[in-house]
Amino acid sequence: MTSLITDLRFTPAENSTRRGNFDISVEESSENYHFRVHGQLQGGSQQLTLYAFFGSLCIGRICPRHESPEENETPNSGKSREGRFIDWISVFGLPKIFGIELYSGEFGLFETGRNTYQGTAYKELEYLGRIDGNKTFISHQSSTFTALTLNCLGRTGSSLMMRYLGLHPSISIAGQHPFEVAVARYYFRRTRRQCSNCEDWFENQFAQNLDGQQNPWYQYEQVQWMGEHQTDFFGRSQISREIELCRATVDDFYQGFTDEAVNPKYFCEKLGSGIVDHDDLKEVWPNAKRIILIRDFRDNFASMLSYCNRKGSKEFGLQFFNKESDWIESLAKKAKQMLSEYQRGSSHFVFYEQLVHNPIEVLTSLFEELGIDNTDKLVNKIVKECADSITVPELYSHMTSKTVGASIGRWSQDVPDDLMHVVEQEFAEALRGFGYIS
Repeated sequence: MTSLITDLRFTPAENSTRRGNFDISVEESSENYHFRVHGQLQGGSQQLTLYAFFGSLCIGRICPRHESPEENETPNSGKSREGRFIDWISVFGLPKIFGIELYSGEFGLFETGRNTYQGTAYKELEYLGRIDGNKTFISHQSSTFTALTLNCLGRTGSSLMMRYLGLHPSISIAGQHPFEVAVARYYFRRTRRQCSNCEDWFENQFAQNLDGQQNPWYQYEQVQWMGEHQTDFFGRSQISREIELCRATVDDFYQGFTDEAVNPKYFCEKLGSGIVDHDDLKEVWPNAKRIILIRDFRDNFASMLSYCNRKGSKEFGLQFFNKESDWIESLAKKAKQMLSEYQRGSSHFVFYEQLVHNPIEVLTSLFEELGIDNTDKLVNKIVKECADSITVPELYSHMTSKTVGASIGRWSQDVPDDLMHVVEQEFAEALRGFGYIS
């Protein structure tokens, strides 16, 4: 059986204050979608937990209770088993070349996953080092469609962009704002939960506690006791079935949803959180493509704040923070992730301002990049139909400026004076990188 994970290596943090209190090692390769990590964590009077992050996603939570005696070790050998652990980290959904950051923290530090997801909990954790490795995607049946995702921060003009995309006969979108349905996103994330020892805790901790059930695939002691066959079953063959189930389910939905006479090449779904570091569907759809929609981040923030104030609610991540300055900092981290992706050149970027002023030029270039019809006749038809539909009440209720054109440069009037310095300081790197400021 070929190895799915190779060249695994752990590099300890150079300046960790706990360098003498932990010992971590990983196996060099694995035939499964997971690899073993083992070692020892000592925290004095604290019981420590090991957290594995890929970007802002917590993909592993390892407690010292997952301990296993070394070979030939006896109870009277004199070796301390305090803080000993051995467990698996799943790599489903990670790219072919990946880096996983390891942190330690007091057991039970996170009551819920949301603060970690927003990146606010890193300050409370001790950085231990990084695991790097390479991964091979296992082959499976090809999809009828190619996955296409639109990534952006909230209030970036995604409703307008999705309307343009949905009017192209080669792109299938299930519904339109505010009734879009993200079928692939749901089943992909369900598959990821099924393939992880952490995601079920991370996203649904309380429900898990209520029904008393845990994901059995990554309970190391039990699987180890069952034998090597079950290790391969849990780590490879069953995950392959989950991947195929995800692909077949989404295919079936879009085939039934789409007019057979049209036969689109893509299905497209939107992710409006701005996360790009672990938003990759290529594990299921190897040829998946991604569009990232960018808007002047100062206008982004002004529109988010205006929308929240108008509705009297806290949205777009603001609900996770006590101070607006901390919220801005979290948005700036996502902007920097987008900038890194932009500099890599691995996604197609669309700028909101160009989309508003020159939609024909932007869409012609985008459709060419996607390998679908970009003739003048079709593009002009799409732009006209979208302009005619922009008067619908649902879209007007979604807007926070009088016109689309008035939404550009609004930050100079709409960002409160007490937050202006924070906005300009936090977004400075991304604004320069995308050419909004010199």
